[in-house]
Amino acid sequence: MKSSLWAITLSQTSEESLEERVALIADYLAKTYKDAQWEISDLDATGKQGGRLTLQLNDEQQLYLSSSEFLAILKEDGQVIDLDAAMLLSRQPLFKIIIQDGYSVDILGRGKLLPSDVLGAYQTSDPKLFLWKQIDGSGRIKLVCENRRCSAVADLNR
Repeated sequence: MKSSLWAITLSQTSEESLEERVALIADYLAKTYKDAQWEISDLDATGKQGGRLTLQLNDEQQLYLSSSEFLAILKEDGQVIDLDAAMLLSRQPLFKIIIQDGYSVDILGRGKLLPSDVLGAYQTSDPKLFLWKQIDGSGRIKLVCENRRCSAVADLNR
């Protein structure tokens, strides 16, 4: 059974913090999907924990964080400049958060769109622009996005 795919770009206002807005979304996802973990494939962040994980990711291809560890990066004193994070449930990506240049935030998802009180103001986007593809159960699609250019890599050896 295929679930619908969606993509949105958050509309920022000058009085809100990007990190606070993304933390609200990540917190909602953590409470809704308690067994999920976050796969981080790109991170450029300041702050004590964000800076440490940025350096660690420079040496590794990806990091896996619990929801509480992921939220700590968003809530600490510092800035998230670039982020490519997929929320995994049963090893499958269900949502993806992409932050670029500390300003642009794209949220990709599978299934029902998140509630409007969680998302706030946004514009819809075409999920195909991000190569956000349906997974048919035969394997896993890993999305690699950099500067709004994405590639999909199939991993059939799960």
